[in-house]
Amino acid sequence: NTYCSIMSTKETASGNDIFTDENFPQIILNRIWSYLISEAPFDDGITLTCKAFRDITYKHPSHASRFHFRLEPLFRLNNIEKNHNKFQIGAALTEATRRAIIVPSVKDAITDNPNATFPFKQLKVFNVTESCQLKDVIPFFEEFKGNIKFMSWNSAKFLNQDLNKYYAELEPNDDQKDNEDKDKKKEELIPAPLTACTLFSLITRRRWHDSINLNGRFPNLLCLAWTIEWYTMFDLIQQFFDSHSDSIAMLHLDFNFNLPRDIKNKWAEEARDENNPNPTRLKLKLPKNLEICVLSALNAETAKFIDIDFSECRHKLKQLVCLMNTTAICNPMFLDGKGNKNLQYLVINDMAGIHNIKWDALKIGTNTINKIDNIYLPCTPQWANKISASCIGEFPDLESVKECIENVEMRRVLRDLNCEQRRHYLWGLFWHERHGIGMKKLKILETEWKRQASVEYF
Repeated sequence: NTYCSIMSTKETASGNDIFTDENFPQIILNRIWSYLISEAPFDDGITLTCKAFRDITYKHPSHASRFHFRLEPLFRLNNIEKNHNKFQIGAALTEATRRAIIVPSVKDAITDNPNATFPFKQLKVFNVTESCQLKDVIPFFEEFKGNIKFMSWNSAKFLNQDLNKYYAELEPNDDQKDNEDKDKKKEELIPAPLTACTLFSLITRRRWHDSINLNGRFPNLLCLAWTIEWYTMFDLIQQFFDSHSDSIAMLHLDFNFNLPRDIKNKWAEEARDENNPNPTRLKLKLPKNLEICVLSALNAETAKFIDIDFSECRHKLKQLVCLMNTTAICNPMFLDGKGNKNLQYLVINDMAGIHNIKWDALKIGTNTINKIDNIYLPCTPQWANKISASCIGEFPDLESVKECIENVEMRRVLRDLNCEQRRHYLWGLFWHERHGIGMKKLKILETEWKRQASVEYF
C-alpha cells in the first residue's frame, strides 16, 4: 500500500503512470525502487497482486544481491491456502531466512506453475537445507542447472539416500520421457554439470551414499568451502578435489570432528611401531591451481593425525590462513627447504599456532624462498608487534590480496563476495569477529568500490 500510494500519483508527460509508459527509463524506476525497498522492506510473506507493480518490484536488480534462494521442504508458508505463488519472501526466524526467497517445492513454485511471478533465475546464491531429499533436489538441479552461481548444502538428507532406488520407485511416466532418459538420469545426482557455479560450500557429517557421484559436476568451480564432520570420507573428498583440480583457486577446509578415542589409540600405536612404515593417517592432496587456502581443525589431538600435501600447489599459493590447530599441519612444507615462491600472505589466527611458527625456516622478509614480509596475527591485535616486528595484528586487506591473485575470475568472485549478503563467505579469510577490525575494513572497501562504480557510471 505504501508503494502504491506513492506511485499512483506519479504520471509521465504522456499522461500514463510510470508502470505503463514504455518510454519511461527503466533506470529511473530502479533508482526509485532502490530507495523504497531500502526504506520499507517487504513484510513477512507479502503477496503482490497488481501485475505491473509486482513485475517492477520483483525484477528490481537489487534482489539478486539482497536475497538468496532457500530450498526448504519442511517450511510452512504463511497463508498457505491463499498463497498461489508457493514461495515466501523472508521469514522472521533467523538472519538467513529474513533475506531468503523460501521455496518448499521447485515443482510447485516454478516448474509446474504457469503463472510464476518471481524471477528466481536472477538470484546468485542458492541454499539447499538439511531437510532436502532426492525428490526435492533433483527437480531443483534440473531447473537451475545454468543459473546457480553460489551454492551451499547443509548436511542435506539426500546425500544419504540411494539414488538408484529413488529412480526405481518412480512411476514409469513420472518425470521420465522415455527409458533412455531414465537410465541417463540414474547415472548422476546432477545430470547436467552446473557450469555457472563458481562457489560451493557444504557440510558433510558422514560418507554419502555409494550411488551418488559429485565428481566433475562443477567444471568451473573456483571457491570450495568444506566443513568435514567425520573422518571416514577423506577418500571421497580427494576424488572431488582431483576431478576439479584445474579450476579450484580458493579452498576452505574445516576439520570439525574429534576422532574416537579407540581410533586415536590404535593409530598412535601404529605410529610408534618401528616396523610399520605406513601408519594410518588422514591425508589430502590439494588441487594444483590453489591460490588461497584456509585450514581449521576443531580438535588439537585429532589435527595431529591429518596430513596435507601441498606439493602440487605450493608455488601457486598467494595466501595461507591457519585458523585453529593447523599451523603444525603446514610446518612440514615450511621445513623441507623448497619454499613457496609466490606465498605473500601468511595468517595465523590461534595462539597455539603462533607458538608453532618456524621463524628460521620461513626466512621472513628475505624474499628468497617466499614473498612473506609479515605474518598476520588477528587473534592478538594488541600484542602482535611485541611478538615480532614482522607481525601485524589483523587480517590482510582484501584489495591487496585480490591484486596478487592470478586467476581473473577468482578476483571477480572476491569482489562479488564483499557485500552484506555474501560477506560470510569471507569469514576466516579477511574477518573473524562481526564487529572487529577485519569487518570494518571490508565495509570501508565495499563503500569505496560502490563509489568508484558510481563515478565510472556517470
